[in-house]
Amino acid sequence: MGVSYLKVLAFSEIFLALEIGISGMFNGLKNTKTPTIISTFSNALRIPLAYLVFYLKLDITYIWAVISFCTFLKGILNYIFLRNLLEKTLILNYNVLKKIKIWYYTFVIFYKIFD
Repeated sequence: MGVSYLKVLAFSEIFLALEIGISGMFNGLKNTKTPTIISTFSNALRIPLAYLVFYLKLDITYIWAVISFCTFLKGILNYIFLRNLLEKTLILNYNVLKKIKIWYYTFVIFYKIFD
């Protein structure tokens, strides 16, 4: 049972790191509302999905898949909203990002992975 838990949740670990990193970027940009709304929505989504798994009498592995899916959703939504925010404020210019050295390398890595 523990092995299946680790196999399912291993998928979501990269998106958990993405969520944490981008939430920190939002905090640095003084925008704490966006990651809070995304996190609240994604965590609230776990309840009906878990109930659906219970109602359909599926294996407990599916509960872990729901947790993994919601973490994936949080990471992707945070990335999309950050990218839109940066494009709107014209911070996507790499010369400006180089001045913000703390976040530059993290953003460039995420930008190159998901583009």
